Amino acid sequence: MIKNMYVSAVILGAGSGTRMGKVLKPFIKLGGVTLFEMVLDSFCSSSYIDEIVVVSNFEDKFREKAKPFSEKYPKIKFTYTKGGKSRADSSFEGVKATSRKTDIVAVHDCARPFITAENINKLIEECFVTGASCACTPTTDTIKYCNKDVNMVYTPERKYLLSVQTPQVFLKKVYIASYGVTVKDKVEFTDESSMVERAGFKVSYIDCGPQNIKLTTEYDVTMARAMISLKKQGKI
Repeated sequence: MIKNMYVSAVILGAGSGTRMGKVLKPFIKLGGVTLFEMVLDSFCSSSYIDEIVVVSNFEDKFREKAKPFSEKYPKIKFTYTKGGKSRADSSFEGVKATSRKTDIVAVHDCARPFITAENINKLIEECFVTGASCACTPTTDTIKYCNKDVNMVYTPERKYLLSVQTPQVFLKKVYIASYGVTVKDKVEFTDESSMVERAGFKVSYIDCGPQNIKLTTEYDVTMARAMISLKKQGKI
């Protein structure tokens, strides 16, 4: 039974914000609410979350924003840990900081504020069945693979392409085993699903919709604010 499993969410907020003009992305506001608060609201509203681990190098700021949520949801344990040199390192630090009781871990970028509790639940339920699940959305653009070194251009069939998102959810033992393989082989990954697949585990992909965007540049923030405005008007 999934209710008997301990589920921890790892929220990654340790990025430098280089492409956002050195602004800490988790504290950007959309409609008067920070990205971090939007993400916390969704995870705290999930049916399964027992613990939230915040990965950041600015613990005091995150604690302050999280305080209302820890008071509103006293059954959820809040833990804080520092990030690593890379995203993969920060992810591992977060997983390492989870409770000894943790069975399932959900890794999520704080820069994806539109994730919903419903989709978080779907991903956790799928992970319970298969051992690993990942948020995604079908790619709508035509993608070109260009290798200038060999003067080759390849156009893969769009129907087979997915844009990978977070949360990415795993049995903790699957994540730890996969991370061990990457350390042994000295391979680096930009997302956990690729790491887990390379280690030989299967990942299930769940469509969480095109609105689960990642805010990377100032343009993305402008688009996100437009989405908030349209939602308030009931147009999306």
